[in-house]
Amino acid sequence: MIGEHTTGQSRLDYLCDALGSVVATVDQTQTVKSTARYKPYGADLATTGTQPLYGWVGSLGYRKTSIPHVEIYARARHYGVTESRWLSSDPLWPTEPSYTYCLGSPTNLVDSDGMAACFKGRPCRGTELTQCENQCNSRHLEFLDCNVTYSPGVNVNCSCKCPDPPVNTSGALVDSLRTLPSTHKGWVCNQTGVGDEKKSTKWPGCTHQTYKITCKKGRSEQLYTVSNICCPCTGPSGGSLNTCFSVITAK
Repeated sequence: MIGEHTTGQSRLDYLCDALGSVVATVDQTQTVKSTARYKPYGADLATTGTQPLYGWVGSLGYRKTSIPHVEIYARARHYGVTESRWLSSDPLWPTEPSYTYCLGSPTNLVDSDGMAACFKGRPCRGTELTQCENQCNSRHLEFLDCNVTYSPGVNVNCSCKCPDPPVNTSGALVDSLRTLPSTHKGWVCNQTGVGDEKKSTKWPGCTHQTYKITCKKGRSEQLYTVSNICCPCTGPSGGSLNTCFSVITAK
């Protein structure tokens, strides 16, 4: 919704905020004809001039009805500004809350058709940002971006970037064990088994595959467990890639 044109009157263009609410209207000469500010659940906070047909979240189609307690029509159902909730059950219930508006977060979420709340966006801050940076670092990746979504629940979403140049150290680490005889006075090392590839619990979003390497020298024997971890990351051109590393544990 970008404006309105009533028969016999000049066209009005809408100026909207980040949530989609109409905060001002201008005519074809760019003269401001009205302004509006809103409370979180849609009630008018302050207005000037003649208000347009669409106001709070108006650019997404929230139409005023001028009916008390049924002030907003949003396609699938009506919303009551006074009650700060929907006036009929959500058609998607029980997947979505029955009457609650936008999961109780009206300054972050919108519901364009009266059925499901959508995230409007906010960046991470404080401990959320630290959590995201630590998650990337623990996976040997570089931090790229972090945002918070609210449906379902509160979610911290991390984006990690492939190191530059890309790192794939798994082969180098394993080869260093296999060549121990030439560098460590006669140790002979052999791979003894490969496990199935599984989802990693320590590195979220990554997979790991574990196998064993046994190194012998005379009667002495040393067993190593090698976990090969591959994690998704964002490549230089924005594509999705994997970068891999290994963790070696002596038994």
